[in-house]
Amino acid sequence: WKHQFRPHKTAPEPFWIRPTESVRVPMMKIKKNFRYGMLEELDSAALKLSYKDSDLSMLILLPNKRDGLSELEEKLLNTNIPDLLSRMRKREVEVLLPAFKIEIDFDLTETLAKLGCGTMFTDRADFSNVIVEKSEPIKVSRIVHKVYIEVKEKGTEAAAATVYRFRSVGIENIKVPPPKFIADHPFYFALLDKHLNLVVFNGRLVNPRQ
Repeated sequence: WKHQFRPHKTAPEPFWIRPTESVRVPMMKIKKNFRYGMLEELDSAALKLSYKDSDLSMLILLPNKRDGLSELEEKLLNTNIPDLLSRMRKREVEVLLPAFKIEIDFDLTETLAKLGCGTMFTDRADFSNVIVEKSEPIKVSRIVHKVYIEVKEKGTEAAAATVYRFRSVGIENIKVPPPKFIADHPFYFALLDKHLNLVVFNGRLVNPRQ
């Protein structure tokens, strides 16, 4: 992470897998400057976390309701992610996020075929530029992509957070409390290309202990 979650602040907290049922999970805590926004049309809060020395970042969409993930995912079908990101602003946010690990295998064969790469899966495939010797025609049978995502504390400490101050008649130097982003129930997440704001991978966290 660009901003480090300090391990000594991680502590067991409830994560609500259902509106009335919770499990205890390691909950990481940090208060730093992040891109953040409240999205009324999605009935959710949005947080963007950056990785150090990487073109990737993680977007987390947290429903306002404990059981709001399915409704959020339905709304996302008609949502433009770059437009969503443009409405998020950098500010100090108090974040509670469960440590979790997800490992998934998925087949890219059909997707690549639809993108115009279908020839590699047929007898017309030509790999003469990458294979020096071959005794019989070669083609690709399947392409399987393995995704391993582990969200934990490791990262690099960043500079001190900015203090936001406002002026009003007779009042000076009022520090507005930062919003809290408490991811203690199922949420949507996506890995984004930071330059293109394109989704590289997305998923849902329903139970950090599974």
